[in-house]
Amino acid sequence: MGYRRKALLAVMLAVVVCVTAAIIAWKFRGQQDPIVATPGSTPKPPPEQERLALEAVDPYVKTETIRSVNGVLRATLRVEYGDNRIHGAFVHLRSYNGKLVGPTLRAKPGDVLQIRVDNQLPEIPETPVHTMNVPHALNSTNIHTHGLHVSPEGNSDNIYRDIKPGQTQDYEIKIPKNHVAGTFWYHPHRHGAVALQVSSAMSGALIIEGGLDDVKEVKAANERIFVFQQIPFDDKGQVDKLAILYDGKPVKHWHGTGRFTTINGVALPVIMLRPGEVERWRFIHAGVHESIMVRLDGHKLHEIATDGIPLGRIATREEIELQPGNRSDVLIKAGAPGTYLLRDGDLPATRSVQATEKPERFLAKVVVAGQQKEMDLPESAALAGFAPFKEITEEEIQGRKTNVVFRPDEEHQPPRYFINDQQFDPDAVPRRVQIGRAHV
Repeated sequence: MGYRRKALLAVMLAVVVCVTAAIIAWKFRGQQDPIVATPGSTPKPPPEQERLALEAVDPYVKTETIRSVNGVLRATLRVEYGDNRIHGAFVHLRSYNGKLVGPTLRAKPGDVLQIRVDNQLPEIPETPVHTMNVPHALNSTNIHTHGLHVSPEGNSDNIYRDIKPGQTQDYEIKIPKNHVAGTFWYHPHRHGAVALQVSSAMSGALIIEGGLDDVKEVKAANERIFVFQQIPFDDKGQVDKLAILYDGKPVKHWHGTGRFTTINGVALPVIMLRPGEVERWRFIHAGVHESIMVRLDGHKLHEIATDGIPLGRIATREEIELQPGNRSDVLIKAGAPGTYLLRDGDLPATRSVQATEKPERFLAKVVVAGQQKEMDLPESAALAGFAPFKEITEEEIQGRKTNVVFRPDEEHQPPRYFINDQQFDPDAVPRRVQIGRAHV
C-alpha cells in the first residue's frame, strides 16, 4: 500500500485517537485549588512561577539512546516503579527502566524493532469490570509505536496485547523500507490504564533517521529532543489516586497544581546556545492533560516537519500548537545574548482541549551566551523534495461529506461517549470507506 493511501487512513485514525486522548484528559486533577479566571479573561500564572523559571539551574538532559545495529534495534523496557525527583520533589512512578522518560530509540527505514517489555509492576487487587470506560488493569500494559505505519497484528504494534504483572512480551516491529523519516514516540496503550500510565512517566522518543537529516543546514545543527510530560503527582509523589485522577471534571485541576510540564523528566531545564547558532528541536507532546503552545521569547520557530511528516518547506511561526500525541520539528536560530523563556502560551476556552481558559506556563530557560556562531537556516527549496505526500485536491474527494461531532457524558456513571449522538460501540462499524479514496 502506498504512502498516500496510508496517509488517508492515518488521518482518520489520528482524529479518533487525538479526540479519545482529549476525552481521557478530562479526567485528571491536581492537589491544590484551581486557578480562577475573571470573566472574559485568560488566567495568568502566579508571579512566582516566572521567578522560578528565571532562577532555574537544572540543565537540559539527553535521554539514553538505543540505536539499531545491522538493521535490528534491540531494547528491553522494564516496566517498574522508579524513584526520582521532579523540581526537588520525590516521586514514585510507574516507569520504563526506572527513569522519568524512556530511552530514545533510533532506527532507519527497513529496520526491525525487537523490543522486550518486561512487566515488573506488582499485582494489585482488581474489581471485575463490565464496561470499557471504567479504569481497570492499572498495572497491566503493552506498547504502541505512535505514528509508525507498521502492522498492528501479532507481535507487532498490537494494542490488544495484555502484559500482566510478572509477564514479558517480545515485540518484532518491521519498519517498511519506504517509511518516512521523522519524529515519533512510544507509550503504553492498554485500554483502562493508558491515561494513568502515560501521565506517570511511561513514554519515550522514537526517531526514524534519514530524509531531512541529510539537508546540509539541518545536519550541521545540534539536535535536542523534547519529550513533554504532564505528571500530576500527589503529595506522596504518586499518580495513583483514582478518585482524583478520574473524577470526571475538566483538567482545570491540572492548571491549579502548579506543576510544570517536564522536558525529558526535568522541570524548567536550562538550555545553552551561542549567538547565531542553529539547533534542531524535536517536540513530542507525551502528556494527556492539555494543549501546549510553544513560544520562545524574542525568537521565531522555523517548523520543518509535523507529526513525523516533512512539510517540504520551512514554515516560520510565532508559536507551535501541540495537542496530546503531536510532534513538531523546528529549527531555532539563537539571537542576541540574553536570557529567554520557553513558554507554554495561554489559550481562551474556545481553543483549549478542555474548553476552559488555559493559563500561560513555563517550559524552560534559554540562555544565549558566548562567542558568535553564525549558522544558516535552510531555504524551502532544499526541503521541497522531502514531502512524502501530495496535497489532496477537491477533485479527488469522493462520496458524501460528513460532519463528525464528539460529545462526552461525564455525569453518567460509567462515562459515555457519543459520535454524532450515537454512543460509541467498539463492535459497530458505522461507516466503511474504500482504500485510496479521499473522504471529508
